[in-house]
Amino acid sequence: MRKQTLQSMSDYLPERLPASLRRERVSLTRFDGLGREGVEAARNLSPRKSPALATRMPRGLYASAFGSGIPHGMAFFDGYLFFARGTRLYRTTDGRSVSDMGAVSDTDKLFFVFGDRLYVYPDKLYVEKGGGMPGYVELDTGIIEQVSFQGSQATLPEGLLWTALGFRPGDGLRVLNADDSDPAPEGYYRIAALRGREATVVGAFPSVHVSNARLKCTVPTLERACVSGNRVYGVIG
Repeated sequence: MRKQTLQSMSDYLPERLPASLRRERVSLTRFDGLGREGVEAARNLSPRKSPALATRMPRGLYASAFGSGIPHGMAFFDGYLFFARGTRLYRTTDGRSVSDMGAVSDTDKLFFVFGDRLYVYPDKLYVEKGGGMPGYVELDTGIIEQVSFQGSQATLPEGLLWTALGFRPGDGLRVLNADDSDPAPEGYYRIAALRGREATVVGAFPSVHVSNARLKCTVPTLERACVSGNRVYGVIG
């Protein structure tokens, strides 16, 4: 057998690869981007085409129209993009149709998801998963007559339901005395379970009362929040 010596790869490869196999390198000094803003100096990039960088999707909706005022933040929840601008909260799915979710304060927002709710601070609003308008985290029933406190049970009078008043299991319950006829067991409790007119709290009320009481759910004004498991850790001040 005769041995052949490979002199050069050029003896075996074509002078130019087929177009389908070629990759041309192009140096870019300007990124034109999408929408009205442009993205010079390599701003406005996102990892949505990972592992390659790509310009982010247009957000002209957030940066223009829909009222006046300063953008105060945005969050993605339940398939919707929620964003605050000026004194309004908006929701959209496609960037074209927008729903006005109501009034908010004209300040930067803290959005965080806990359980099946999106919370909006410092306004202390929440949005339920599955749609609907925002509700208030804090509750105040005003004076309710003839509320029964016995053991770990707090029972509302006929015709009132805890859930209809806005309370949920896990909420903090503050009991305030409304008069001195039969003082209510004032203090802070945590609701363990709700069933119709009855609420079961963690621990027990100190004594038996049938009182006129004011029931509240209050939460601190958080500046930062972190969700871990079944707890929310917040920072104040």
